[in-house]
Amino acid sequence: MPNVSERSAQMTATRTTWILGGSALILTGVLGLLSSAFLGASTFLQTLACFTYLIAVLLFAFGLHPRASVVDRRPLGMTAMLVFGVWPLLIQLIGLVAPMGAGGFANVDITVRLASATIAAVQIVRAGVVPQPWQWAPLWVLAIAAAGYFFQGVLGVALGADLPASTDYVILLGYLGNLAGTFGLGIAALVASIRKNGDATVQILKFEQTDS
Repeated sequence: MPNVSERSAQMTATRTTWILGGSALILTGVLGLLSSAFLGASTFLQTLACFTYLIAVLLFAFGLHPRASVVDRRPLGMTAMLVFGVWPLLIQLIGLVAPMGAGGFANVDITVRLASATIAAVQIVRAGVVPQPWQWAPLWVLAIAAAGYFFQGVLGVALGADLPASTDYVILLGYLGNLAGTFGLGIAALVASIRKNGDATVQILKFEQTDS
């Protein structure tokens, strides 16, 4: 059984991991908004956003302590998170060198993102490291993203003849999905770090009373 100092170190590492990861997600969201506002620097800002997103995912996947990992460093969860974090950056870098057509590759892109995100989200719930109800946050975001893709398809059919209006709605849905996956999860991580810190403090106090 870990002693008080070990529990305290674990608590500090978990809190630091989730604060840094949540802050990196929020920064990613800010960079995404700036890339839309400053079109001249959009490519640079989007690439930088992919880097900060990868950093956030790696922090959550590995953690500064084994118990700070949101998937408890389980191989399946870590692999899924690694793929999900690396994939956007990989696509961004490849696009800078050799722009790709939207055709069939768009389906591959969506499939990889959806599969890795689903596995990672389920593993986060199963690991039980993130406190309730925040462990469900990735699944909530996944549901929002899936709904966005669905409505994009519906709008593409319904407004196919009205391309400008269709494009505006698709862009809006994309913004909502990005905001949920960056600002939403970032804020959830910060709140979860406070909740986890409070629970761990209570456990340490109980451990000290029992030990004494």
